[in-house]
Amino acid sequence: MPPPNDARVYDVKRRRQKRSRNHQKKHQSHSRSSSALAPVTVIIITGETEDGDLLAAPARWYHDDPPPILWVSGVISPRGRMPSMERGDKAVARIMAYQADHAFPLATPPDYEARIIRCLNQERHPEETHRMGVFRQTDDQGGRLAPIVKGDRQEIIIPPDACGDAQDEDLVLVEITSEPSRYRRRIKQGRVLAVRGAVNTASALSLIALEQHNIPVEFPDDVLAEAAQATLPDMTGREDLCNLDFITIDPQDARDHDDALWVTADDDPTNAGGWRAIVAIADVAALVTPDSALDREAARRGNSVYFPDRVVPMFPERLSTDLCSLKAHNERPSLAAHLIFDARGILQSHHFTRAIIKPAARLTYTQVQNAINGSPDATTKPLVETTLKPLWAAWSALDKARQHRQPLDLELPEYRITLDDVGSPTGFEHRTRLEAHRLVEEFMIAANVAAAETLTRKKIPALYRIHEAPTKEKLDDLELFLRTLGIKFNQGTTLKPAQFNTILTQTKDGPFDALAGEIILRAQSQAIYSPLNLGHFGLNLRRYIHFTSPIRRYADLVVHRALIQTLSSNKTPVEEPGPLADIAEHISQTERRAMAAERDTLDRYRACFMEHNIGHNYEARITGVTRAGLFVRLENTGGDGLVPIRRLKPSGFYRHDETRNALFDKSTRYVFQTGMSVTVQVIEVAPFSGGVVLDLIDGGERQSWAKNTAKQKHSRRKYSRRRN
Repeated sequence: MPPPNDARVYDVKRRRQKRSRNHQKKHQSHSRSSSALAPVTVIIITGETEDGDLLAAPARWYHDDPPPILWVSGVISPRGRMPSMERGDKAVARIMAYQADHAFPLATPPDYEARIIRCLNQERHPEETHRMGVFRQTDDQGGRLAPIVKGDRQEIIIPPDACGDAQDEDLVLVEITSEPSRYRRRIKQGRVLAVRGAVNTASALSLIALEQHNIPVEFPDDVLAEAAQATLPDMTGREDLCNLDFITIDPQDARDHDDALWVTADDDPTNAGGWRAIVAIADVAALVTPDSALDREAARRGNSVYFPDRVVPMFPERLSTDLCSLKAHNERPSLAAHLIFDARGILQSHHFTRAIIKPAARLTYTQVQNAINGSPDATTKPLVETTLKPLWAAWSALDKARQHRQPLDLELPEYRITLDDVGSPTGFEHRTRLEAHRLVEEFMIAANVAAAETLTRKKIPALYRIHEAPTKEKLDDLELFLRTLGIKFNQGTTLKPAQFNTILTQTKDGPFDALAGEIILRAQSQAIYSPLNLGHFGLNLRRYIHFTSPIRRYADLVVHRALIQTLSSNKTPVEEPGPLADIAEHISQTERRAMAAERDTLDRYRACFMEHNIGHNYEARITGVTRAGLFVRLENTGGDGLVPIRRLKPSGFYRHDETRNALFDKSTRYVFQTGMSVTVQVIEVAPFSGGVVLDLIDGGERQSWAKNTAKQKHSRRKYSRRRN
């Protein structure tokens, strides 16, 4: 019998030989299919499909044949939110075989499907050489740049002679002067290019998003010069509607007013109980001519971007808040949509005119709602009988038509950040959705539909707002997720928004109310702009166009120019489908960029507010489960936070069940599942990145749990043999 040491040596040698044989088998399998991809690999975004889904390729490809086409069909994430990614971004993804039954929007199907596991934020746009972060002084009079992007942990060293005027805790822009190489694993070095101000100021939170997402803030000199010389256009030949009491209805803090409304009962005897409405939209095309400096800059920006403390407008303020804006008691040029509805709220006819209007009042949603509820103020009291009541009666008819159409009825909770005098967050208010909001929304949808039908009938190229039905894979994931909540979802043969509304009705006012709405929203396709009319699934409309906000969306300005062509005897050609496709792709990207910037800024404001509430307890609901812990939604702010798995109570060995979206411990039989209510405590906050770490105070349930019993028994037998 060999001595114990020899036995150990023999056992180690035997295991090495086994590993070597397995490696040879793996190498032989790989050599037989040299172009096959690993189950998990790094991909790089190469483009997108017409419905907004991303296309990718392997980040590294050393074979002679072309790299395979990867369709980014989803995301492997506890929150399921597709990250904002652009061409050139990298990510770790799980690679799967493409299923032929999936609805792929291009003629050539992809080779594989890819589901994002993690974005490599630190590798975004490797050609870029600038970073923004927080400057921290070091003992050698130099400094280091602390990252401000969530998930980025790599700091940049700033030598003493490269710090410039930066002071400790300043927000700075740094140029990277040396990169880590493949063979020398040194830390990046850089030099300070600009100081953006102290990071402890409230304005720094939105400034970070502007720099991070490359959103232009300052207007070029030629654009400002052109805006300064702009004047109101000649009103000759326009339809005079100044005698009608138009009103604008906007949020309290709105400075640009795109749209105004006027409604009266239709006096046509053949349309008994019908309504005549005019939706007047600011005629921006009268002041901004194609290919001017203003037009080129608006096209580059794509849209206005809104933050809690500032607005980055698409046009200079000379236009956006003055000449183009439909200001009360001021004559302004407009493009008027004349709409005729029957008693059921169905649009019977429509036409467009270039008009002059003089709004009678500038009202807020709260003002209008209070007035119709019987509490008018000095401004709304003279308008209740003549303007507001007819407007409400007409909306009641439109709402009946909407209920019959059954669009997707998502009403997710919204929170408004309250700021103090210096712009620091002081709290969050739940934003109540009033009837006044629904009223304005329904008239704007009707005007957009009328614009789409006009351009379609005239066969004029236009930018459609399209929203395709969810993909088969997203529906399968949704069905699986709803099953964990005890909710049945039957996809059926023809998918309609009403099927989602049934789920929302079942969960209304229940524990899964907000969560059901959020996961249904995640399952939807991305709405984009396109020269092709593919319909709008969410609104359940055959054709749809954005027409009502030309001050803040470039797509609406393009539509205005197409509509004006239908009114002019001089048939000036509009953009051909080719240029329109380029415009549609660009402004769809700027829209996603704006949404990502606004979302990141809200997360930072929430984290900044929570920084002053470390140690406080909050009620929350589990929205996602991962091996790292629980993602929860705080009920008082609407923000997200992470409860690390080590912070779960009672402590134990928790396993992740992907099929049930839960963490469970077999010894204590405690389960944490998506949708459960928990009590958490704030223990750590990173306000610059928007991250919040929480401790579990109370929550979870004791349940009997069986997960893949046969597989677990097999694993135990295998482990037992290994030990023996």
